[in-house]
Amino acid sequence: MTIGTNANWMTHVYEYLADGTLPTDTDTARRLQLQSGRYTINNKQLYKRGFSLPYLRYVTPEDGHEILREVHEGVCRDHSASRAMASKILHRGYYWPLLRTDTLLVTRKCRPCLLFSNVIHQPLEPLTTMASPWPFSQWGLDLIRPMPEGKRQTKLAIIAVNYFTKWAKAEPLATIIEAHARGFV
Repeated sequence: MTIGTNANWMTHVYEYLADGTLPTDTDTARRLQLQSGRYTINNKQLYKRGFSLPYLRYVTPEDGHEILREVHEGVCRDHSASRAMASKILHRGYYWPLLRTDTLLVTRKCRPCLLFSNVIHQPLEPLTTMASPWPFSQWGLDLIRPMPEGKRQTKLAIIAVNYFTKWAKAEPLATIIEAHARGFV
């Protein structure tokens, strides 16, 4: 399992916030100044400001790997999907730059996660072109007979299907008369 490392960049962010030191490269220094507004230092610990969350404690990728393993395989193990696992870690107040990528790598290599994940039962099918360019421009009409007799001695049905949206409408009929068909359409 490889955990992504962006620790060097976070070291620069920490040094800039603590001492005000910038790298010699002007582009890197400018980017560092812009992105350091998302971080703060509290008790010599780097925190990331969350949008709708409290401060997220920055942990090194190695410590993040330990947190990830504890959440996924620890005492209260939860073989959940990668997005749910990343969300749990964020809600517990931890952050490292490649959190989502690392959770995806862990769930793709975990055998129980693969065995019990949702399986798509729909077969693959090639895309088909649509004959109708916009809704309700092309219809299909059909008569169905004979059916079991229903209320008011209805034994037939007239059905209309829109080719674009596949919207269908049906109406029972007792007899086939032009007036009934026109009224339906």
